[in-house]
Order: sequence, then structure tokens, then C-alpha cells
Amino acid sequence: MQRRLRACLRSAAPAAAAALVLLAGCSAPSHPPHTYRVAVCVSPRQGIPADEQVELDFRQQGVRVAAGSVPAGGVFEAPVPSGRETEVYADGRLTRTATGGGGTAAVYLRGPGCPETPTG
Repeated sequence: MQRRLRACLRSAAPAAAAALVLLAGCSAPSHPPHTYRVAVCVSPRQGIPADEQVELDFRQQGVRVAAGSVPAGGVFEAPVPSGRETEVYADGRLTRTATGGGGTAAVYLRGPGCPETPTG
């Protein structure tokens, strides 16, 4: 009986080790996703005075990838996955779209009354 048990354990050990290696490989992505940065400044305009808070959503294919709130005339910036168009919603309304590459590339969407660069 002990011989059978030892033989069974010896034959099961490689399979168990292989399963652990496969599980460990599945727990972390092999490559981090590529991103680019999108910065948006919502111009102060009629109905939204300067410094009034504006809710921003960045969406890709209908899925929210970033969200925040800034005063009108302020800048909201966030990384988003590259390779897809990013729709920018301000207070629930589609306002602009951005498409960018990866790495350190950035897209800055702005209008009148906004800073020249995202950092001011």
C-alpha cells in the first residue's frame, strides 16, 4: 500500500508543480498595457461660469477609463489605454474625442479661456 501511495505521489508531483507554474503565470499580465495621457480644459462659457465644477468622464467604446472633476477653466489629466479613440464627456455630454499613441505621448484638448499647456 505504501508503495502505491509513494508512486502516486511521485507521479502527481510534476503535474501539481506544472499547475502552480501556470497559475502563477496567469496572475500577472506579461506586458503592462500601453497608455497615453489625455488632458482636457473645459472653457468657461455661458451657463458654466469660471470656477464652477465640471464632471469629466473619459470613455473608450462606452467604458469609463477615467473620471474627475475640475473647475471650468481648469485642467483634468489622466492616462488612458492607447489604441482606441477616447470620448470626453463634460457633465454627461460628449464634447470631444482624442486619439493618441503610447509612452509619453499626450493629447491636450482645450478651448478659449484655457491655459496654453496642461501645466499652466
